[in-house]
Amino acid sequence: MPRDPDPRRRWFLQLMALAPALPVLARADRALAQAPAPAPAAPATPPAPAPSPDVAPLTQLLRNRYGKLVSEEELQAFAPDLESLVRVGQRLRGVKLENSVEPDFVFRATPWR
Repeated sequence: MPRDPDPRRRWFLQLMALAPALPVLARADRALAQAPAPAPAAPATPPAPAPSPDVAPLTQLLRNRYGKLVSEEELQAFAPDLESLVRVGQRLRGVKLENSVEPDFVFRATPWR
């Protein structure tokens, strides 16, 4: 693909693509400026769901592998992420596929740059 001889042209075209959104942004800016600041409300934290039994072995695996590099607080911070990964894995395992279902993938050949 030939390079654009004038890089300002691309910038101008991108700016023109954003032009229709300017009135909407201006109205939103005025509405935010006129709106009174909301009073800070006490954040209601929902009760944390019970951790999955699969999270503890994963946390122990992280502790064994990276124990010298990661503190206990950091390991506890990973728990929600591990929990979501476990839930995603359970949902994936719940999908039953027939033997006739082929893998779904898209092959895109990328030219060498």
